[in-house]
Amino acid sequence: MDPSDPPTRLPSIRPDLRPGTEFAGYRIERILGRGGMSVVYLAEHVRLERKVAVKVLAPAFADDMSFRERFVRESRMAASLDHPNVVPIYEADEADGLLFIAMRYVEGTDLRTLIREQGPLETARAVTIVEQAADALDAAHRKGLVHRDVKPGNVLLAERGSQGIDHVYLSDFGLTKRAASDSGITGTGQFVGTIDYAAPEQFESRRLDAATDVYSLGCVLYECLSGTPPFRRESDAAVMHAHLLEPPPSVTSVRPDLSAALDPVVARAMAKRSDDRYPTAGALASAARAAVGEIPAITAGAVPSRARRGRVVAGAIGLAAVIGIVALLLATRSDPGTGPAGRPSPNAIALPEHSVTEVDPTTREPLGDPIRFPPREATSFYVPRVAAGAGGVWVLASDLVKHVDPQRSEFEEEIPYRARGLIGTVPDLVAEFRTVWVTSGIGETESTFGAIERIDPATNEHLRQLGFPDTGGATGVAASRDAIWASFSDGTVVEIDPITLETRRTFELGGGLDAITVSDDAVWVADRLAGTVVRIDERTGEVGEPIVLGGTIDGIAAGGEEVWVLDALAGTVTQVGETGGGAIVRRVGEDATDISVSSTEFNELVWVTDGGGELYQIDPLSNTVSSTDLGAPLAAIAWDEERRSLWLLVE
Repeated sequence: MDPSDPPTRLPSIRPDLRPGTEFAGYRIERILGRGGMSVVYLAEHVRLERKVAVKVLAPAFADDMSFRERFVRESRMAASLDHPNVVPIYEADEADGLLFIAMRYVEGTDLRTLIREQGPLETARAVTIVEQAADALDAAHRKGLVHRDVKPGNVLLAERGSQGIDHVYLSDFGLTKRAASDSGITGTGQFVGTIDYAAPEQFESRRLDAATDVYSLGCVLYECLSGTPPFRRESDAAVMHAHLLEPPPSVTSVRPDLSAALDPVVARAMAKRSDDRYPTAGALASAARAAVGEIPAITAGAVPSRARRGRVVAGAIGLAAVIGIVALLLATRSDPGTGPAGRPSPNAIALPEHSVTEVDPTTREPLGDPIRFPPREATSFYVPRVAAGAGGVWVLASDLVKHVDPQRSEFEEEIPYRARGLIGTVPDLVAEFRTVWVTSGIGETESTFGAIERIDPATNEHLRQLGFPDTGGATGVAASRDAIWASFSDGTVVEIDPITLETRRTFELGGGLDAITVSDDAVWVADRLAGTVVRIDERTGEVGEPIVLGGTIDGIAAGGEEVWVLDALAGTVTQVGETGGGAIVRRVGEDATDISVSSTEFNELVWVTDGGGELYQIDPLSNTVSSTDLGAPLAAIAWDEERRSLWLLVE
């Protein structure tokens, strides 16, 4: 496997098992989570009346005979594990053409979420969690099974007893395989595991054994104590290189308050040669316990949250996110952005005027201080916009494109916005293909309509402007995998080659277009006044019939195979599928300003900003809407795919 190769695109699965559906003897209640290859449902065994978690794999995998046989065989092997720290598997089989696993429904959270929300754990809690996970691994190893994907997301935490002490369950043993014939690369050349926690032998097609899981558990111990995975790098290839060649990191260099004896424990657990590691996971846990001395047990609620969190992103987002089979067995938790009875909870840091702030999508707390930029009076019509990508964050406000460097958390430069807007058109921008693309109503001369401004993100210099003189004002710009798409006020949609800048295709839709966005396989354009959206199949170029929503359209954002349409006047967001049938309307505030969609390996969430300071979150899986009061009028929002965070603009 060449680390530079792009991640394999695996088939997606849509949550088509609706609440109330009976599947394989289980009555589906709701979705718990979604991964790249599976969806996990909360269900009830019809005959036993027992709550279970049912993981259903994407339909395409049932068509692969070898995969189906391996899946059922390995899941049944994992079901033979009878240990208090292993999630019990009740059944693994095939029904209605779908592969599934039924397992215990664990009420609680997972270690990944805990670290994201609270940061580094107190030593007592970290060691206690690692000890229980080690017990589960040793039980599996005695049966000749290797987990191969030990990571915080697979360590589930449930409170038990009057003291509220964590009870640990190790999940997702569906990736296990008998050690005698196991390696980290499948027969099709796919990597199995999660790159942030993978042992060197998993990248080298070498035999995996118990020592492989010991290495990964050492990575988990490091993250528990430091708050981040051991090797944080810019790319998956760089992380692989670090696991293969770089020495294990020192945990005390991150947390000098910890015992220096922990460094050699982590170093031995993460030794490059498997023979140099601890002989068992339990030996690693015992060494960690000895390194910190006698420590009292800690209750689940005794760890204080950090007042200000650093940025924590656990797990590999690229290759491992689409290949790893993730069993998400999480109970319903109170939303982190709401207080009792779903009331918005005030944020500890009020966002100032003329600033952009990075926000954690899980806790909805700022990741660092707001980045201020100089205010400037607008000289023509504009609507504030923010975009993330091309190595920075880009704000369109007050006739300027403002460059923010998220790495240094500071304002970089103001770039004059040469392409002016027209009344009735809404400027837009996107940062992709190492270029910042900005729409305009009027170009460098008043006779040049339909211009797109281009900015070099490395130098902040203007590049050659793209002119479309016969199309009216440019109203929207979006990026797909290999193209830039622009909409114009005369009803034209243009596909642009981002390298040659040539126009590939032109679509004459008629009417007026005000916004554009791109989903997995389609381009969506909206006519604000007509209240319609139109879908263009990106592959075939087929243009669908206008989908009439009524009202006005003030913003659109795409996720998966759907588009989300914001009507600010009505205070609603409408979810629209490919055909437009069965559109779902959800209510937000009556002062909504912008909309964005965040997409992770588990879920897609819809975010709406509000001029009253509310940040709304729509979870389409649980069909819930919640909000957080950030104490300042929010003008725009953008999802940062690389940093897995939100950027909020206060103008």
